[in-house]
Amino acid sequence: MSFQDRVTGPKTIGVIVYYKCNYDKYISLVETDSNGYIWLKISKEILYNSQDAYICVCYIPPEDSKVYRNADSPLHKFCFFRPTVY
Repeated sequence: MSFQDRVTGPKTIGVIVYYKCNYDKYISLVETDSNGYIWLKISKEILYNSQDAYICVCYIPPEDSKVYRNADSPLHKFCFFRPTVY
């Protein structure tokens, strides 16, 4: 297996989230998993709201990728994989 094969294989999914350091006390990591999901909690203090907000950041593979075409992929539970009807 060449280096290129290892880099482009299905295990190379990755997600990263950046935010300004001054928001550090208002943003907390809730959960991550090996499928490329990151759940964050945004404090109600910074939102001026009565409840915290939760955000999920995830990897959305290109349509021509092996991950997208794999029906067993855990990413298929999201609606962006539903076929478009015209």
